[in-house]
Amino acid sequence: MLFRSNRLGDLVSIVRQVNHPAVRINADLYHMRLEGDTPDDLRAALPWLQQVEIAETAARTIPGIAGDDFRPYFAVLKAAGWRGALNVEAQRATPAQYQTMFAALRSQWREAPSEHP
Repeated sequence: MLFRSNRLGDLVSIVRQVNHPAVRINADLYHMRLEGDTPDDLRAALPWLQQVEIAETAARTIPGIAGDDFRPYFAVLKAAGWRGALNVEAQRATPAQYQTMFAALRSQWREAPSEHP
């Protein structure tokens, strides 16, 4: 099978068909947002979700630099009781930017509703 999609829903379909506990999903919020995936798409992936990867859309920076709003996605994770890994893309970050990033992530997580509308 030739796979030519970067949409989370397509990946969910494949992982569901494989139906093996060793095959799970990394939901990359950077790519999800570029492809138009929504918080509802993330919700549909929850049964197969292994980790979430995060970066801001502009220049693929770490959270807190450009001010991207991750609250809608965090709301889905909070409602599900997410306790999995959150991987941050931070190849070119400075120590000061890490502090900004952690503050932004904590703030957005707290501000995200615990139930997605």
